[in-house]
Order: sequence, then structure tokens, then C-alpha cells
Amino acid sequence: MLVSIIAGIIAGVLLYNFSVKEEKTILREQIIGVMQSYGKEVIKTNVIYNGIKNNVGYILMLFIFSIMMFGNFLICFWFAIKGIAIGIYISILFGMFGPWWGILITVMLVILVNIVYLPAMIYIGTTFIDYNSSVFDKEKNKFKNRTLSGTLVKTMFGMGIILSSIILESIMSNWVAKIYISINK
Repeated sequence: MLVSIIAGIIAGVLLYNFSVKEEKTILREQIIGVMQSYGKEVIKTNVIYNGIKNNVGYILMLFIFSIMMFGNFLICFWFAIKGIAIGIYISILFGMFGPWWGILITVMLVILVNIVYLPAMIYIGTTFIDYNSSVFDKEKNKFKNRTLSGTLVKTMFGMGIILSSIILESIMSNWVAKIYISINK
């Protein structure tokens, strides 16, 4: 899964860099709009709410993948897509802030948050891959009945760690928005 994420990040950076100028402008304007409106309390709450909602959706999707025959492949593919999103995000930040501020902002918004987030998601992903392996008898392609309790406990533990990364992201986003506003005055 880590290889999928790294490959995705590289692909995301390349994808952004080979995009046409209009696409880059659209992506940049969306990020700028969020940063400019971030001073409002509603936006700060929405970061946490949307983070929880999106990650619960991701985890449910990964669980559904885990009960499918080719679930292991789909889980790794999801991690590659997540890596592409991170790579594009890093490229946008460097495009917006330049090299020096870009490094600082990338550390704050991408690296610090993902140091917490990615290991938790990898933990959940490996839990679901393990569940997938225990559910299917690969030789006979038959579905086997297994208990979900261990998988659910591990998933809830991972979700707790993800919640801390969502709160960290909210705090970092607030600081970055203040930096962006002060730079562009």
C-alpha cells in the first residue's frame, strides 16, 4: 500500500505539471477560495465534519472492497488514487506559495497531517486485506463465514487516529489560511 501511495504521489505531481494552464488555474482558485473563506467559524467546523464524513465513506468503501473477490487489488488501487490527490495538492501548494513558502505550507498541510493519517489508513487497509484473505478461500473461490468483531475493533481504533489527523488538519488549515492572507495583503 505504501508503494501505491508513493507511486500515486509521483503520478499526481506529474499529472499536475503536465496539465494545461486553465486546469491549474481552476484548481488553484478553488484552494484560494477555501483559504479566503477560512476565517469564518462555519468553515472550520465544516473541515472537521467533511473530514469525518469523507473518511467514514472511504472506510465503508474499503470494507466493501474487502468482501469482494478482487478486493486486495481495489484497496491498493484506492491508495494509489489517494496518492495522486496528495501529489496534485502538493503541486498546487508549491504553485500558489512558491518554493520557500511552498515547503513550509507543504510541511504544515500535507506532511504533518499525513504522518498521522496515512499510517492509520494503511492500518485499516491492511486490516481489510487481512479480512479479505480470511473471508475467501482463494483455491476454491468460496465465501467463508468469519466474525467481523476483530476487524471492526481494529477499524474503530484506526478511525480514532484518523479523527486526530482531521483535527490536526483543521488547525493547520487555519494557520495556513492566516499565512496566505498575510502574504497576499
